[in-house]
Amino acid sequence: MRDDWKEKLNNIREDSYWKLWEDTFIIESLLLRDNYTNAYIIFSQILESYLSLRCQNLSLCQPNLETLVNEWTKLTNADKNWVDLLHELRKKRNDIIHKQESITFESFKSLWRRNGFPVDKINKNQNLINLIIPTLQKVCGSKNTPPPDTLLSSLSQWGLTFLQS
Repeated sequence: MRDDWKEKLNNIREDSYWKLWEDTFIIESLLLRDNYTNAYIIFSQILESYLSLRCQNLSLCQPNLETLVNEWTKLTNADKNWVDLLHELRKKRNDIIHKQESITFESFKSLWRRNGFPVDKINKNQNLINLIIPTLQKVCGSKNTPPPDTLLSSLSQWGLTFLQS
């Protein structure tokens, strides 16, 4: 187990995608506590960072999230549902930041529903992470997708198991 942790730690140090992926543990933790607004903010920050990494070879002058989504769309030839979803996620992020809005479980889920993604089976037990992770994976691209379990989740699970025994 410790070798696995060392390997993950090395990957985090060497790979920007892995480093960002660690924050999905924080998103999951916030969602489990029904803290949807903070989870959304962290999710949107990771999303923007991944878009920035994917577009880093382009000469963009002070790119904002809208520009990054547009450039990512050109790079990947993404279909309309993905493009619309990313723009809606961007708009919601701006509303939360600039208008001090909050987001509920249902409004979080509806961002995907309105853009043609199946969300009927997503409930609080399955959590919104089942929408977030595939979105981040899509933006990362298949060559850059980190593993499903993070170092933090692995350490947390080990700690919980240790405490229970």
